[in-house]
Amino acid sequence: MELLRPLFQYLDAENIALDNDEFEFQFNSHPDYPSLLAISDTLKFFNVHNGAFNVDSAQIELLPNTFIARLKDDKTEFLSFVEKKENVIWYTNGTEKKHNIPKSDFINIWDDLVLLAESDKYNISKPKPKNNYLNILLGLSAILFLVISIEYLPMKWYGLFYVFPIIGLFLSVTALKDLFKTRSKLLDKFCQVSSANDCKTVVNSSKWKLLETVGFSDLSVVFFSVQIVSLFVMGISGLSMDYFSIQIVLLALSVPIISLSIYYQKYIEKKWCPICLSISGLVLAELAYVVFLKSFNYLDFEITTQGALQFLLVGSVSTVFWYTLKNLLSRLNHLKENELKANRFKRNYTIFKKMLTAPSRLKLPDNELILGNPNANISISIVTSPFCGHCKDPQYMLKTLLEKYDDAINVSVLYNVNPKNQRLLQFARIITQLKLDKGDNAFNEAMDYWYETKDDEKWLGKYQDEENSGFETLLAKNQVWLSEHDINFTPCMFINGYRYPNEYGIADLLFFMDELIEDKSILIKENKIAEAEKL
Repeated sequence: MELLRPLFQYLDAENIALDNDEFEFQFNSHPDYPSLLAISDTLKFFNVHNGAFNVDSAQIELLPNTFIARLKDDKTEFLSFVEKKENVIWYTNGTEKKHNIPKSDFINIWDDLVLLAESDKYNISKPKPKNNYLNILLGLSAILFLVISIEYLPMKWYGLFYVFPIIGLFLSVTALKDLFKTRSKLLDKFCQVSSANDCKTVVNSSKWKLLETVGFSDLSVVFFSVQIVSLFVMGISGLSMDYFSIQIVLLALSVPIISLSIYYQKYIEKKWCPICLSISGLVLAELAYVVFLKSFNYLDFEITTQGALQFLLVGSVSTVFWYTLKNLLSRLNHLKENELKANRFKRNYTIFKKMLTAPSRLKLPDNELILGNPNANISISIVTSPFCGHCKDPQYMLKTLLEKYDDAINVSVLYNVNPKNQRLLQFARIITQLKLDKGDNAFNEAMDYWYETKDDEKWLGKYQDEENSGFETLLAKNQVWLSEHDINFTPCMFINGYRYPNEYGIADLLFFMDELIEDKSILIKENKIAEAEKL
């Protein structure tokens, strides 16, 4: 994405490694997308400390050597990756290209807003390692494909022809990068050599009715795919002479289409597509190559019925396959866009807060098992069970929140345990006493060991049990409270006494924590004051 390109350049300069694809997804899902606030919040989501500041232009010397700045030109505002080097400022305008101007001139296009990020190698979210096995398998398959097909061709000159359609197919797929969601910095530069070039506009254009159904990009993908597959099939069948004879006819017929494409770009769209022109040049190079083979008697013009039928079969199957794949990719992209829109709606804090506070706030029962700061303004209570299979992920998510937000929150753990189940009762008693005697770390270690082993006998054998009548009395009160409020399933979560909305997954809480902590209307102390005033 063009908007995030300067940010990724800045993060690279600061040695902050993130999963760019995941970052882009979270950024696009932010309710304030696209904005600087969305960028800042997404960085926080990835545990990257950052802040946006208004800095007086006279204090530019106090800024670090690299930063993100909001610049303005005659038409628009844009984010830029900025580097200070002595008395010269280097900046980007949304592309890889850098411009340099004196500091005095830079101040004229800078609106005093900067974004700074700080690397924290211990807390930062690391990018996921990429799985290259599929790429290796595809590469080996392609090599095997070429070796087998060249082996069956009567002349090695025929095998060299593969170079043309392979490059052509690559360029055709690249031209459809919005459909395939592919990226190439090199080809982006190639498409933006001058202001008169715009691959995206030309490829997606439908100013002619014909192009609404069959675009130039569709023709090139099908054309080069058919060339590759049919050369393989007809080469194995001993019909390579038929193949190249058919190519002479098709390539000759493609010349008017190439002329039409050039006319369309120059006079209709009035934009040039360097990739489209390269594809046209490649087709003409193919024509020159087969004419070369014919001129030097490397092939005879011969089209048999079997050869024509095989080529038509490959062409039909390839065309059907391409349009099926294209429709599938279009639907997937549409679903992805809808998912992003739904996430923006879902992650809107105002909507979340209304759903959270719509039911009455409950007074939760007393509890001894409180992790974090007991006096924090945000108290998250989770009703769980030691042997609950669905409680592991919420438990670790809350542990992550405690680590991230330090003294700003606490987590209260309420066990929903049937007193008749001695195993569950013993587990809950031990884990609670462990927390009270040895603190949060001991509790977390014991829970980690439980989720690692999932063996109650092994776990109970490691931790000693002590009779505690007070705990059982407290547990009995909790069971009565849970029964009165029809809380029969785990996990169930509360935030400052408000039941967490069923419409949201527990993992969604991560996106609202910063605003919850800053929202004074939902704080425990504010609620207590409001209740006192009512009395």
